[in-house]
Amino acid sequence: MAIIKDIIKENKRLYRLSKEISKLSDDINVPTFLVGGCVRDLLIDPQKDATDIDIMIEGDAIDYAKKLAKKLGVKTIVPFPEFFTARIPYKECEIEVASARLESYATDSRKPKSVDMTDVTNDLKRRDFTINAIAISLVKNEFGTLIDPFNGIQHLKSKLLIPSSQS
Repeated sequence: MAIIKDIIKENKRLYRLSKEISKLSDDINVPTFLVGGCVRDLLIDPQKDATDIDIMIEGDAIDYAKKLAKKLGVKTIVPFPEFFTARIPYKECEIEVASARLESYATDSRKPKSVDMTDVTNDLKRRDFTINAIAISLVKNEFGTLIDPFNGIQHLKSKLLIPSSQS
């Protein structure tokens, strides 16, 4: 796994927020990761300001979001308990916090029929495309470590859009 601390540092907003998130993660001993579009966009253009930041945690996302919001000076969060997620309406960008989870769907619905908590690796397996199934650890001793189980970085470089389920 590669370490991309220097790439994160190029994006001042993301780096500043990542350090805050990492410190909270360390303080309460909850593994935390950047995921999804913010990771993909960072790999494409490190200097482009993140307009939304997706955080995955191995734990209770709503509780974590409340603590992070307080740390950032945000008074309220928007919880979605049925999906183990919460949105923090931060003035600089939207922040979404989600518990690492597995989902199952009925064939006729886009809404999960069940959601179960899991770890980072299993959460990445459920993502739509390999380029969205990349995580960056914000755990203090692993800060900036890339987790890319489906070769999403290579697919991004090759401009390939491949469903994660085909990897």
